[in-house]
Amino acid sequence: MNYYIASSFAHISLVREVAARLDQSGCQNVYDWTVNEANTLEALQKIGIHEKMAVMSCDVFIMIYPAGKGANTELGLALAANRKIYIYATNHDIWNVAKTSTFYQLPEVTIVSDSIAKLTALVLDTAN
Repeated sequence: MNYYIASSFAHISLVREVAARLDQSGCQNVYDWTVNEANTLEALQKIGIHEKMAVMSCDVFIMIYPAGKGANTELGLALAANRKIYIYATNHDIWNVAKTSTFYQLPEVTIVSDSIAKLTALVLDTAN
């Protein structure tokens, strides 16, 4: 199963932890954005091209919340492409009407807030 993890730079350690768990189970990360340096507009464009291709080619899209503008744009692509979507919520703002997004509440989005182990178990169940 191919997966892609979107988030913000603030959650790089969580992104890497989830990726390591999934990789150990035989899954394939289609693009690891955590190794990038976005220090020019040209670099941002290349990263954007790779990220768009990753979202379009993954079987499962994971977003670690809260996330930045790019991750939310990627969520929109994943929704439009009918990907299986999981959001791992690191806080409870996702259930606060004043702070959440309508798109997080769609029926095709699964929100997980328990643990990384629970998230990876759900994702792996998708692969079976």
